Amino acid sequence: MLGDVNIYKELLQENFNIEVKSIKVLADHMESKAYLVEAQPGKYILKEVKSDFLSHPENEGALLEYLYSNGINVARIIRTKYNEYLFSNRERQFHLQEFIDGDIISLNTASDWYLKKSAQTLGEIQSILKGYKKLPVLFDKDFLSKTTVMNVKQSILDGIKHAEKENKTSLIIRLNERLKHVERIACFEFDLNKLTYSNSHGDYYVNQVIKRNKELITIDWTGACFLPACFEVLMSYTYAEPSCKNGTINIERFKTYLNEYLKYFSLSSYDLKIMPYFYYYQLCTCNFIPPYDELPNDYQQIAKLCDNLMDWLYINVDNLSNDLLAL
Repeated sequence: MLGDVNIYKELLQENFNIEVKSIKVLADHMESKAYLVEAQPGKYILKEVKSDFLSHPENEGALLEYLYSNGINVARIIRTKYNEYLFSNRERQFHLQEFIDGDIISLNTASDWYLKKSAQTLGEIQSILKGYKKLPVLFDKDFLSKTTVMNVKQSILDGIKHAEKENKTSLIIRLNERLKHVERIACFEFDLNKLTYSNSHGDYYVNQVIKRNKELITIDWTGACFLPACFEVLMSYTYAEPSCKNGTINIERFKTYLNEYLKYFSLSSYDLKIMPYFYYYQLCTCNFIPPYDELPNDYQQIAKLCDNLMDWLYINVDNLSNDLLAL
């Protein structure tokens, strides 16, 4: 780590007109690392970023400037001396971001004020981004194909076979539980032509939002994309709402959240009808597959929440869809 710190100090001094005093690890996730930089002047976040089909760090700086200029609270990226948002150290790419002094709440601990503000903020983001160029597409026809379901099913079957060889009974039970969900979603049908797609954050939930006094600042826009707007509404609610901790979605509580969102962005009757099915499908096909032992603690918590949500949706997805369609 000490070697990295010295390298990063040199890299920052080469690219910015700042005097670096100290650097320490702030977050170490599977995708990237983030560092707190104490400097003159002020504090910054140094974030390692990667480019792939989900993450597009080369687009983030300009997008944040657009959002900021349109009244959305974001952590902006600092341009280098060479007027670039992205800089690199051979194989690694970085952003230097504003430091936002505030708090990130834990999963399923949101207050009523936070929930209201979160729903409004998501609606505002998607509404304002109507005027921005089309971002990379997430959840296209390939994602919603039978091939995706079959590939996930095969991964689970392979996991069961491996667990059987090692006589891991509890893991076999958990994998068979996931297999039950995949078989449940295999019959779902989605009409992309009826879904309302929107530019959006792509991963809007409590870990990506800083609470500062009576405002919310949305961070980590590397995965911003063009996606079904309804997806992030239900996801952001279930990750924030305390009553969802064990997987239960309280329809009346969610309607309150949804109505705050709908003040800023409109959804069609088809969006409302398909929202629970789409979310259930995404949980089954994109969530981590057991075992979760090697995941960082915060990802383990998310994986457990998603398992609980899938268990509830297995029984209640039709009822939730009917309730939303009646709005």
